Amino acid sequence: MSRSEVIDYEKILYHWANHRNLEKDVYKAIRVSLPILEIEGRLPDGSIPTGYSAVRERFGEPPADYDKVYCYHTDPPKITARFSNEIIKGTPNLFVLQADPYLGEKMSLAQIFVDLWNMHDWYAKDFCRFIKIKIEEIVS
Repeated sequence: MSRSEVIDYEKILYHWANHRNLEKDVYKAIRVSLPILEIEGRLPDGSIPTGYSAVRERFGEPPADYDKVYCYHTDPPKITARFSNEIIKGTPNLFVLQADPYLGEKMSLAQIFVDLWNMHDWYAKDFCRFIKIKIEEIVS
């Protein structure tokens, strides 16, 4: 049996990030008339926050303010149903992503990085930089 060894994790991470298409996993993008922390707090069981929310959840104070919530769920309609009374017209601030069966219950730092890499908000770069430092602390 042969053995493989990762020599440069960054190449793998950036390759994944550049080939990831987060938008294809968006089940629904909606505007919810609640503060971001309340949206995060009201996500139904089985929700797996990613991106900005995952960073705040795991590390406390985020590296920048943010105004969008991204989360995975194996049954996305549960999330939209949870917020049905608060959905309004406007720029989406809640992005519901279809979870794949390999995602697990907790996001890896690599998955969070890859998702952040694919977000287009001006503050996504601050979050990517922050997660990259956390990954480097682990692997070094």
